[in-house]
Amino acid sequence: MSKEDLRVIKTKALIRSAFISLIDSKGFSPITVQDIATEAQIGRGTFYLHYQDKYDLLKKLTDGVLNDLASCIQTSLHIQNGVFYAKALEGMLVIVFDQIRDNSMFYKTMLTAEDIPNFQQHLTKFLFDKFKIEFLKLEIDANRLDFPHDMLFSYLSSSVVGIIDWWLKNNMMFSTEYMAEKMAVLFSQGPLNLIGMQVKFD
Repeated sequence: MSKEDLRVIKTKALIRSAFISLIDSKGFSPITVQDIATEAQIGRGTFYLHYQDKYDLLKKLTDGVLNDLASCIQTSLHIQNGVFYAKALEGMLVIVFDQIRDNSMFYKTMLTAEDIPNFQQHLTKFLFDKFKIEFLKLEIDANRLDFPHDMLFSYLSSSVVGIIDWWLKNNMMFSTEYMAEKMAVLFSQGPLNLIGMQVKFD
């Protein structure tokens, strides 16, 4: 990698860090390109070398972080030949929570910013689509499942977003390993089983 490439990477990182800091402190709507440039300690011209405007920056930043998150989610790591491996899921979830922790300022800001509408819904839909893609890779005979697939993906994606939001709002008080362990148990055993609830279907 050339020195120029390293400078570009560093400049983009400064711009994105400044952008998130500004959203956190004053909201998205009032921010100008000059605000971002001043916060990042760069010139306006440098900003425009990389982004068209603050909306382009928001989209590219969001897409990049969520694509990194999606790359951590690989069903093939914990489901093989119809067998679910809970420990393997736990290992994958550690990586997922590590990624969220490393981008915690982004997630915290985006989930709480009042003038960036629907980020939570966007994140939920992003995970819904990812879970659907991973499910199709399993090549399970759909006719054998008497359960709407989209309902399952909706439940999983909403649950994951809710847990992420809860963890961040509680200042990540539990380690990524702890969160992965508990989520793996929740996925494998279900909430009713975990609280010792007897289930009857008649």
